[in-house]
Amino acid sequence: MNKTLLFLLLPGLLISCKPTPPSGDNGEIVPLTSECLLKNSDLYMKYPYKIKVQDSIMCIWDLHGGDRFYHLYSYPELQFITSFAVNGRGPEEYISTGGFCMDEQHIYVFDTSRARLSIFRKDSLMQQRISPARIIDYPQAGIPILNFCRTDQGFALLNFDGPERIAFIDTCGHLLNKKYEIPRGNTAKNKAYPTMTASLWNSYLDYNPDNHLLVLVTQNGELLEIHNLASDSSRFIVGKGGEPDFLSDKNGLLVGKIKGYQDVQVGKKAIYTLFSGTDHQEELKKMMKGQPTPDGGNLFLVYDLDGKLIRKFLLDHYTNGIDVHEDSNILYTVSSSEENAINKYRLPL
Repeated sequence: MNKTLLFLLLPGLLISCKPTPPSGDNGEIVPLTSECLLKNSDLYMKYPYKIKVQDSIMCIWDLHGGDRFYHLYSYPELQFITSFAVNGRGPEEYISTGGFCMDEQHIYVFDTSRARLSIFRKDSLMQQRISPARIIDYPQAGIPILNFCRTDQGFALLNFDGPERIAFIDTCGHLLNKKYEIPRGNTAKNKAYPTMTASLWNSYLDYNPDNHLLVLVTQNGELLEIHNLASDSSRFIVGKGGEPDFLSDKNGLLVGKIKGYQDVQVGKKAIYTLFSGTDHQEELKKMMKGQPTPDGGNLFLVYDLDGKLIRKFLLDHYTNGIDVHEDSNILYTVSSSEENAINKYRLPL
């Protein structure tokens, strides 16, 4: 794999100096100070990447997975319970994973290289029984699964097998339909670098059943897609960072212009995102010089349900993943590069 493709494919590989201010509301950026819950020295993982806190448990996804990809802690005690989803090639093991979803009783995990869904029972995991309750295989056309989220009928999977990049599946192994082509711009029509285009348009996605909104945010550039699955309507919001695009530097490398969104969560009241906005060329220069670079983003942006930017916050740590609790105005974050790995913010919303 060449350096450029690696640069585009691995989320959170680098970060640079100044973020490009996001578009929309021109109001002030409010700084937020966090409370550290866990330090990296307290964790048993290589690359803590995404986080969810639900009821009495906290689940953390280790993107690069040591022996296991997911780690469960009690909350608020923060006592380690177990790790699950074994890294390997066996029948109950995982080559790579594309995140996780939780409901009241289960945690859902996809093996992204095999289009295989594993369903773990929370009560079993709490007793350190780490075998999945069910394993469901899906059509191989869904490979690779870059990201996924829960929907009313099953799951929405992001992949680039064909023009439509969102596959909707049920919970029984069936593909329901595919929708949503790359929405805009010349990069969507670029035939010379199809793999690069897929990497360039890689996105995070989330869905909320209360308002039926499926939201995608691009990891390069600054584009927010809002799809209402109930009304079958779509809205696209392009910020100052523009849509994902190619840029050729003096070495002939093709890279995205800026690093975009790092995470998204669709709430009942608003859309919450983590944003970077840093320049990829500056990142590359720092990497070539061997300079240390933090990871993720530190701008927490809040949009209304129509995609209008309404609040901007500056976090005191670069972070990779967010988990917003609207009822209590609490934000949990996880970071792979800071000594303070798990942090908690009180949001003045």
